[in-house]
Amino acid sequence: VIDITQPMVSQDLRIARLAWDTGNPVLLLLNKCDLVDPGGCVSRHWLRAIRCVLPDVVPLTISALDRTNLDRLDQRLRSLHAAWHKQIPASELDRWCAQLSLARRVGIKHIHQTQACPPCLSLAGRVKIADLRSSELRFLARKFREDFKLSGIPVQIEGKIY
Repeated sequence: VIDITQPMVSQDLRIARLAWDTGNPVLLLLNKCDLVDPGGCVSRHWLRAIRCVLPDVVPLTISALDRTNLDRLDQRLRSLHAAWHKQIPASELDRWCAQLSLARRVGIKHIHQTQACPPCLSLAGRVKIADLRSSELRFLARKFREDFKLSGIPVQIEGKIY
């Protein structure tokens, strides 16, 4: 929970990033939205900083005082929990992989999910994970989150060559 009426403290975002990097889902709550102009400088500054540190996390603005968006908080928590535990069949992942131009270009032949909590994808093909650029791995993780509706869920990727 971040108080958006206060100046930004980098420690808030560092803690959220640490949670994300360790594989935990992140729900950022921007509290006291009733005291800040929605298009104002403060809220834009916070949103820009969040996008830089955690580009795949969508923050939720709330107000505990006037109960703004508290109903959405419960809904968001339940959807994060369900998404974190989601297991996707290998056949569905293979169909998804076949549609990705990146997978064809770098030689990924098969994808399966080795675990949930957080989702871990295992790539198999003619390329080593170490040979993929970090931007390609981020693209795969972001595309996986978008296509399987896993917003706010970190994705781990590992691979083997054959």
